[in-house]
Amino acid sequence: MNASGKTADSDPSPQQRARRLRVIAILILLLGIAGAEVVYFFGNESGKMPDDPALLGYDKNQARQVGTLYGQQGVIVQQWSDELKQPRTQAIIILVIAGLAAGACLYVAGQIASNLKP
Repeated sequence: MNASGKTADSDPSPQQRARRLRVIAILILLLGIAGAEVVYFFGNESGKMPDDPALLGYDKNQARQVGTLYGQQGVIVQQWSDELKQPRTQAIIILVIAGLAAGACLYVAGQIASNLKP
């Protein structure tokens, strides 16, 4: 028994660690896909704005004001900010992050498995 109270036999083998990482990668992908679907679906439902004639040209006036106050860089940052508020963009970001995290898990699992080969 070691200082942490576990026996040396209770540590998972490298094969078990690699398998756990693969399962975690699959769970990350599934949760990422489900999360992206939820964000996209509910974002599109709540993002529908009524056709209010008072809002016609509002974006154009806002872009002109930002351009006057902050210059072209302010306009670009405003456009990026507006794009990040779109449900489609948020869903893509969720999918990319989930894919990167799952890929990292699979890479580490592959490294563990390759160290086992004689």
